[in-house]
Amino acid sequence: KSDVLMMKIDSTGNKQWLNYFGGKDNDFGYAITRSSDTGYAIVGETASYGNGKNDIWIIKTDRFGKKLWDSYLGGSGFDSGRSIDQTVDGGYIVCSTHDSHSYLIKTDGNGDSLWTKSYAFHDEKFFSVEQTTDGGYIVCGYTNPANADRNVYLMKTDGSGDTLWTKVYPGINGER
Repeated sequence: KSDVLMMKIDSTGNKQWLNYFGGKDNDFGYAITRSSDTGYAIVGETASYGNGKNDIWIIKTDRFGKKLWDSYLGGSGFDSGRSIDQTVDGGYIVCSTHDSHSYLIKTDGNGDSLWTKSYAFHDEKFFSVEQTTDGGYIVCGYTNPANADRNVYLMKTDGSGDTLWTKVYPGINGER
């Protein structure tokens, strides 16, 4: 069984506090961001909560790592939140993977979904997302075309998650 571990250390590497989040099944945290209220938001996946399969799990904490709320997002299959960024409106943008699709999910400040966009061009997998200064989003991951090495994949969207452009940079030897 795995749980999400959150630890704060000082500038010399000394532990200030430590918290665990999880239930009876496997739960994972993959990314964390500092929120405007000096707390944190973690994204990952949970098999303990939600629909009973792996769902995207967002955990919002205060500045001491105490859970304020959590949110479960996803469908009937395997969903995994890979990156989270707080948006200028106080909500969050999450990139995730689900089987052969990748998603952007925009939430409000309580982790409730406002919109979800699915992207399935050539089996892209998203691993990082950030809001850009123009209110859109930049997403980085990889694409794995049939019988080829993985390529670095970059996508720019508008504020609604609609694709403005994509770029593919050839990789060698299955780079991630």
